[in-house]
Amino acid sequence: MNMLATDCLLELCEERFELEDYQSGVPRWCSGCGDNAILAAVQRLCR
Repeated sequence: MNMLATDCLLELCEERFELEDYQSGVPRWCSGCGDNAILAAVQRLCR
């Protein structure tokens, strides 16, 4: 294995994800429960 640690880090930084990558077609949490605020906060963080 002849790979430098910086080579691995550079590959990770170049990957970009969109909010849609973390969403599914079926919502898991209902909008009426308190967990929806947690879900919304995590989704905002992913943007």
